[in-house]
Parts: sequence; C-alpha cells; structure tokens
Amino acid sequence: MAPLQQSQVEKDNVFRLEGHYWTLSYGGLLVRLKDSKGLRDIARLIERPGSRLHVSELASLSSAADSSSAQRIERARVAVTMRIHNALGRIGKEHHALGRHLSHAVKTGVACTYEPETPVKWKL
Repeated sequence: MAPLQQSQVEKDNVFRLEGHYWTLSYGGLLVRLKDSKGLRDIARLIERPGSRLHVSELASLSSAADSSSAQRIERARVAVTMRIHNALGRIGKEHHALGRHLSHAVKTGVACTYEPETPVKWKL
C-alpha cells in the first residue's frame, strides 16, 4: 500500500489499529498497513517506552516453571523477534523514516523494549 501524505490537521505521531489496518504517522507522513502480530508487538512496546517486556508477555505464554520452560521461552523469543523484524521491514518499506526510527529504538531478545534516543509522543 502506497504512503499517503499526511493532512495539515494531523501532525501527531500515530500508531493505532483501526479495524484490520494500522494507521502509522510519523514525521509528516501517514501510511496504513494490514494488521500483523509484529505490529501488535511493536504497539505494546510503544505503549510502555523504556519498559522491558518479557517475550512470554508478547507471545502470551503462561509462566509455568517446568522442564520445558527454557525451550518454550526460546521458541517464543525466536518467534517474537522474527515477527517484530518482519513488521519493521514492512514499515521501513512504506515509511522509511519511521522504519529507521523503530529499527533503532526497538530491541528484541528475551526481554523486548522500545527506547528511542529522544522521547516520542504517540497517539495509540
């Protein structure tokens, strides 16, 4: 989907799910992307800048401590990392500046976080 020029009225940074599409606005450009788990993960990180979210929260795993917990966490880490990176690629393809910003600010691993160099105010 091609980027749309942002209207004069809407100057805010937006990362919001509207139906089956995300409205993403940053730096004067607005795009809409089809919903995905990776975009939902990024939105959860943006909601809590600087907070570390364990992959079990993003992957909706229970925290049962059994012998396979380490394996389940590793599978969740791989899955969450892949879907966030895929979503970042989709964003960057349609909105270069936002893709660059998020690629620098979103960190993945067992704990994921959104830590921009300078604070960004988002409408979610």
